[in-house]
Amino acid sequence: MSKNISERLKCRRQTTKNSAAYFNIDSGTGRARGLGVFGPAETSAILRDIVAPFTEYGIAGAVSGKNRGLGGSDHTSFNNAGLPGIGVMQDPIEYGTHTWHTNLDTYERIVEDDVKKSAVIVAAAVYALAMRDELLPRFKKEEMPKPVVEQ
Repeated sequence: MSKNISERLKCRRQTTKNSAAYFNIDSGTGRARGLGVFGPAETSAILRDIVAPFTEYGIAGAVSGKNRGLGGSDHTSFNNAGLPGIGVMQDPIEYGTHTWHTNLDTYERIVEDDVKKSAVIVAAAVYALAMRDELLPRFKKEEMPKPVVEQ
């Protein structure tokens, strides 16, 4: 593992001790449809309860995962540090075919209603987690999946 990556992970591990979670919503304009969270099943159960009032906006709930791999999305490096990284699953619209990392990814392509509803869902979830007395459940030390190390 390169020193740069090792130092970043060390810094993130220090940052994550008192952090509830890391939210990532960056797949274009599509409406939020679900949450994928790194953590045990009770972690996604809490998030499902939090977003349940917003089913009329099209969000289906939350699922837990164990992947600590890097890449694919910005929240994965936080997963690797042990923090519940929450990836917001969105309608793809043109993201994977036209706008992803291109000069076509501009505000003219925003679907205003989708962005407004997604913002409400994410803001409510962030607020609910910030107001909890406890952090989101995390994997116990003996259950923590092994981190993925870049070569």
